[in-house]
Amino acid sequence: MSETADVAVLQQRVKALEEKVQALRGSRRVLMSLIAVQERAARVRITQLEQENKRLQQRNQRFAQAMLEKNARLLRLQEEHGQSWSETVPNLTAADARQLGPS
Repeated sequence: MSETADVAVLQQRVKALEEKVQALRGSRRVLMSLIAVQERAARVRITQLEQENKRLQQRNQRFAQAMLEKNARLLRLQEEHGQSWSETVPNLTAADARQLGPS
């Protein structure tokens, strides 16, 4: 092969490689854009989940406080009326009464 033919082949090869590089750059931009979109969506979802978690914790805390208050009221009423757990709850088993505490 002559030198000019070799140069022409190499120039074609260089041009093909440059086109591939350009295509890869375009693909990289698209992928980076998709990653950015996914990261934003993930941050939004995390924020939503954190807010829901906070709301549920507050709700759980209010519920637990209400249960403590109702339990304290029930104990006061039992003391006032001199009733035991088994008298207050008709179908209460001995095991259940022990779990609930002293009567």
